Amino acid sequence: MFKPQFAKVIVRSFRLFKQYYYEYSRFRQYSSAVYYGSNQEKLQALLTMAYHSLEKGLSLEKPSPGFGQKALCVLQCRITEYLAKYGHDNYTQVAINALREYIIFNNDKGVDVKGLENYINNLKLGDGEIAIFFFSDRWDKIYL
Repeated sequence: MFKPQFAKVIVRSFRLFKQYYYEYSRFRQYSSAVYYGSNQEKLQALLTMAYHSLEKGLSLEKPSPGFGQKALCVLQCRITEYLAKYGHDNYTQVAINALREYIIFNNDKGVDVKGLENYINNLKLGDGEIAIFFFSDRWDKIYL
């Protein structure tokens, strides 16, 4: 025979599944974990996360020279992809500034970062655009 307790379990399970599906749908729509960089906002978030990891390392009391090679590679890929899809804007500018600070830090420690300097110097920001680096007194304007 059908018991009322069993009916409650069925109703609660259905409500739970319905709520789960709603949350999953929102996560899938807005998360870059599911569909990586499928729109400009998602790629901006990924770019921001990438340069924040590098900035975090620079903000440590005694960072190791040459730290963050994986984060550096990810950041370069994100910058290149973003520039190709959407062009130069504040997001790429801040990311490039973080790379410049990384270069300054490593040059002071005697680490060779010529490859990274070449990468930045070869970035295509647009016709005659100027990249201005705000975070250091050593870098005024770099014409790219």
